[in-house]
Amino acid sequence: MRARHFLLRVTRYGPLVPARLWWCDHGPDDPPENRLDRGRLSLYPRADIAGVEVEPELLADRLCSLTDPRPANPITHWRYAKPISAEEYRWRFDALRQIEAARPDDPLLKTRRRLAAADVEVPDFSREEALL
Repeated sequence: MRARHFLLRVTRYGPLVPARLWWCDHGPDDPPENRLDRGRLSLYPRADIAGVEVEPELLADRLCSLTDPRPANPITHWRYAKPISAEEYRWRFDALRQIEAARPDDPLLKTRRRLAAADVEVPDFSREEALL
């Protein structure tokens, strides 16, 4: 099975962060070459949100419910996990790492905290305005 990639909020009014759900066939601390040999039980789900590994249930409960095959949350709900491509996941993940390297105390890195409008830096468009 292939990995599935999402864009979601960990908490209401939190920043949008990339998430990934994938099936693993080796131990968490083992190299990928050291595969488990337990037949069908060798595969188990793993998930990470914003590069931090979490319990797969945190992501799986947002995707579907056991009784209804439709998405568990409507598109307008803050718990909705928007499916994205692997390329967009990698781009957003790399952007988070660049922010982390440049500004370790940036509010966008605090995924479990509400993001206030005053916390977000307003972009500077002076370079673009100079081109006009």
